[in-house]
Amino acid sequence: MRSIIMLTGIIIFSSIIGALLIYIPYSKTHDQLIQQNRLLQQEKKSLQGKLDDERQKRAEMIKETKQNDEETPQTGGVFYSFTKTPLSKTETQIDVFLKGEKDMMIDATDLVLSHTPTIVIKEIKKGTAFPSYPRSMDLDGRITITGIAIPQGNSFMYGKTNELFVSLIVEKISGDGVITLIEKDTQAYINGAPILDFTRSFKQISL
Repeated sequence: MRSIIMLTGIIIFSSIIGALLIYIPYSKTHDQLIQQNRLLQQEKKSLQGKLDDERQKRAEMIKETKQNDEETPQTGGVFYSFTKTPLSKTETQIDVFLKGEKDMMIDATDLVLSHTPTIVIKEIKKGTAFPSYPRSMDLDGRITITGIAIPQGNSFMYGKTNELFVSLIVEKISGDGVITLIEKDTQAYINGAPILDFTRSFKQISL
C-alpha cells in the first residue's frame, strides 16, 4: 500500500515538474513575443511620426514656393507669328513677326525652319526687329535666321518685339508645300535666359 502511495506521489510530482518544464519556456517565449510586439509598435509610431514631419515640411515648402511665385513679377514670353501675301500664282511672301509685350529688349533669337522640296526660298529679307542679322540662309531645305543685339557706346541696341523679323519669298515648284518650325533649334533670349513661348508660336505654314 505504501509503495502504491509513493508511486502515485512520484507520478504526480513528475507531472508537476513536466508541466513546469513546458510552461517556463512557453512563458519566456510569450513574454519575448509581447516585448517584440511592443518594440515593433514603438518603431511604427516613430516612423509614422517622421513621415508626418516630412509631409508637413514639404507642405510648408510648397506653400512658401507658391507665395514666392505670387510675389515675384512674371515676365511674359515672346513668340513667332506670320502673315501670308500672294504675289503670283506660284509665289507667296511670308512675313514672320517676333511678338511679345511692349518695349521688351531681346538679346538674340534663332529662327530655324525646314521646308518640303516642293518649294524653293527665292529670297530672305531681313526685318527691323534686330539691328544685326549675322545669319540668314537656306541650305538643303533648312532655313536659319539669327538676330542679335549689338553694342552702342556704353549700352546695347536690343531686338524689339512686335516688329518684322524676316520676310521669305517662296515659290511653289511642284504642288503644295509646308514650312515647319524646328523647335529644338529655335529660341529667343532675354538676359541670357530662354523666353520663347512655343505654345503661341506657329508650328507650320502651309502653301
